[in-house]
Amino acid sequence: MTRQATTTISPHEASPGPRRGPSAASPRGRVRYRRLHGLGNDYVFVHHADLRDREPSEVARVVSDRHRGVGGDGLISIEACVADATAGDGAWIRMRMWNADGSPGGMCGNGVRGAVRFAIEEALIEPRDGRCVVEIGRRRVPCRVLEPEPKFLVSVDMGAASLAWDEVPFRPISALPEPESPVLRSPAELASLGVARFDEVRQALVEACSGWAVASMGNPHLVLLSPTDSGFGSTPLAAIGPLLERAVAFPQRTNVHLVRVEHRRRFRMRTWERGTGATLACGSGACAAFAILQRTGAIEESATAVLEGGDLALSRLQSGSIEMTGPTESCCEGGMDLDELIAAAGRRSAGTFAIPVDIDAVEQGTP
Repeated sequence: MTRQATTTISPHEASPGPRRGPSAASPRGRVRYRRLHGLGNDYVFVHHADLRDREPSEVARVVSDRHRGVGGDGLISIEACVADATAGDGAWIRMRMWNADGSPGGMCGNGVRGAVRFAIEEALIEPRDGRCVVEIGRRRVPCRVLEPEPKFLVSVDMGAASLAWDEVPFRPISALPEPESPVLRSPAELASLGVARFDEVRQALVEACSGWAVASMGNPHLVLLSPTDSGFGSTPLAAIGPLLERAVAFPQRTNVHLVRVEHRRRFRMRTWERGTGATLACGSGACAAFAILQRTGAIEESATAVLEGGDLALSRLQSGSIEMTGPTESCCEGGMDLDELIAAAGRRSAGTFAIPVDIDAVEQGTP
């Protein structure tokens, strides 16, 4: 008999069962998870204690596999933190994120909202008035639960976008003057990105874009403005996205977004996320696009970002921060034999994974 790595899944309508609290961990090998999504941008959430003695990048790759793992756009681990005076009421959690390819993810707007839901429903925190702080790297992100039902609506202070090239980071391969204001670059200047096989995709890029800019929300973003509705929908993002993601000018790679302004309070966006590929939504990317559009005068200080998975409400606060409001919903939850999932992935990569066949049974016609 061949042992298989299994996951036990219950749909989100089922009773979530008992929660573990701040310090508990799953039994060794068996790890309980929850898969949550923000507008279709889904992540596998686990307690950080369950990643002990494991390489998180490897876990992310295995778990995110939609055919042999749980499936998702990446992995997010959550742990409660010791109360801190700067966290207000002390409801403070730490979030770590890895993309589907195992690379560190940095900021993730949809993931932050999921982190809040996970932490509350797993009894890691008991925030007063729905307020808590999510720590991501060196950032502390204030959050507020507006409506726990039916879609767990969360408002997040995403901070201010940075257009400084060294903070993105962005290092063009040919000389370009860094703008003092977010002046959009021309399509002709896309050559400065150092895109592989640029001559092959030059025409597609020029047709897709009337202007472009870069920004950071704690992670890098390249925003391409689409000149037409037809161009927005027909641009082959699956073809140009991976090339732009890995352009030489982005030493940490970049998220890529195609944006079309509908009117001054609404824009549409398609996304290619670094380390994951095409996704239905990107919260930090919507904020980066909003910052660029708002500061160029294309939209008002409040607008709706229409993503392929749904809508996000965005506003610029007096502090300069961007407030993002959107839902976080449950896909499923269950348990997985994480050690066996990792071992099975290792066998496949080594070329030794095979299903044993009982020759005698085959010859006798026994199923």
